[in-house]
Amino acid sequence: MAKADLYVAHVRGTVKGGVDVALGPKTLIVGVNGAGKSRVVNALELALSGYASDVVGRPHMKSGSDLIALAPPGEPLHAVATLNDGRSSSFKVARKPGGKTSKPAPDPIAGLHVVYPAPAVVKALRGNVTTARTFVLQHSGLDITLDGLAEKIPAKLRDDFLALREETGIETPLVALVVVREAAKKAAKKAKDDAAAAEEIVGDAPDDTPDEADVAAAREAVRSASAAYEVALALPESVNLVAMHGEAVRALEGMQRQEAEVAALRTAAGEDPAEEGSGDAAAARHALHTLLTLTATHTPAPCEGPCLLCGQTAQIDPADYAARANALATADHAEKRALEARRLLPGAKTRLEQITASTTKLVAAYQGAHAAQSGGTALDRNTEVSAAYGTLSEAEERSGEIARARGQAEAIEAAKARIKPLREREEHMGDLATVCGDLSDDLVKEGREGFIARVQRYLPEGDVFDLVLRENKREVCMFGFRRNGDRSDGTLHTTLSGAEWARLTLALGAACIPKDDNVLAILSPEERAYDGSTLAAVMRALSDAPGQVIITSPIKPRGRKPAGWTIIEAGDSDEG
Repeated sequence: MAKADLYVAHVRGTVKGGVDVALGPKTLIVGVNGAGKSRVVNALELALSGYASDVVGRPHMKSGSDLIALAPPGEPLHAVATLNDGRSSSFKVARKPGGKTSKPAPDPIAGLHVVYPAPAVVKALRGNVTTARTFVLQHSGLDITLDGLAEKIPAKLRDDFLALREETGIETPLVALVVVREAAKKAAKKAKDDAAAAEEIVGDAPDDTPDEADVAAAREAVRSASAAYEVALALPESVNLVAMHGEAVRALEGMQRQEAEVAALRTAAGEDPAEEGSGDAAAARHALHTLLTLTATHTPAPCEGPCLLCGQTAQIDPADYAARANALATADHAEKRALEARRLLPGAKTRLEQITASTTKLVAAYQGAHAAQSGGTALDRNTEVSAAYGTLSEAEERSGEIARARGQAEAIEAAKARIKPLREREEHMGDLATVCGDLSDDLVKEGREGFIARVQRYLPEGDVFDLVLRENKREVCMFGFRRNGDRSDGTLHTTLSGAEWARLTLALGAACIPKDDNVLAILSPEERAYDGSTLAAVMRALSDAPGQVIITSPIKPRGRKPAGWTIIEAGDSDEG
């Protein structure tokens, strides 16, 4: 038996008190409300797809904690569906202590795809117009290849059609046509928007724009100002001669005190206090003693600028040096004092050398600064740096303005270059969308008739199905029944009764079952209150439908039993 003829031959499980029933390719389950018809459908759903529909008002129930309510108290929930080729698909939810449940455990048939076509068809036709038209083309039965479709596109547009088709990845020719049309419309709109944006940029162009020479000149000005700024930064720091003078004098005084301390320690240690040192430190001390002598004997007189000789109001008294040295020389020369003096003397000498070196630097710095200023050299570094920085900032700002203006000019030129090809693409993609739309309309018109015929095949006599996809110049998607059995009737009735809607969804589902050997299609609509004659007519119309059909009804068909149907009478039960 071919896989296309697959159907569930047997279903069993603990659903709603238990089910164990044999099914046929076309099955009617008859019973009053509460007789247990829905347990068969729910067991089938659980075993094949892992959910139960229409339970306590919920369309799809998948949670184990919810589904366990379908099992008998204290028992697990399980369902097994066995196909006519012997393969089985199962589902189980076990109970745990404390009222909890295990995770649902489905065990489907490998490679088998279970579909429920009716709800999928209704969803597609009730979607947007593009979705509906695409669906009709896909199930119209038209036989056309991608190459054949491309041949219907004008040569100047064919390459773009094939490129867009390649981008979409759609292999079904008729579906690709609709998808490419939408892609071309989007491409045309994008080109139009981009062209408008480019035209707006061009419209904002200033009257005068800088050229490359202006940009180069501005950059050179920045480089020149930057070099001048570096020169200003290299200038010596500005000096305060009065402060330098005071610092040098204080250093000299400190050095003098340290010399007196060293001399006293030498005397106490038994050394000759008049012994000269050697090296640079001795020479520095000699020069500084000379300055001290000059300071002591100099009579202040007016002169230009402060100096070591006249800028200090508190004069140094060299007699203080001799007095302190004599006091130390005549001090107690006891052995203890001598030892202490010898211990302290090395450190005192080191401090004297350090103070001498530091003082020498301070005096030299002051003398250099005094000489420079007396010679008329300007040392106002801060003013020079500030001026150079201001010039550099102005040059950088001007360069930035010119660069931005030049960038805007380049953007305008680029925008001008884009406008023409964008307008050409807008027109080109618009033409492609129009061609695809016209071709789609022609194919939809042709395919619509085939689709209607496929659906009509599975409707009972008296139901006249019709589908409208264009009203005047507007694309639409309306479907329903024409009354009085006449499609020429001017009114398409889209508001149907529950029984009419059930018949139509069954026919739509049967007309759109996928042609795939690995597909098990099940048509099982919600129960509707057919009268016996209508039910029999529906069953006869669906006798040749592909897939497995399972209908539940509270009444039996009236008259002759439709051929090929298995009729099951549900027993009494508290579960419906």
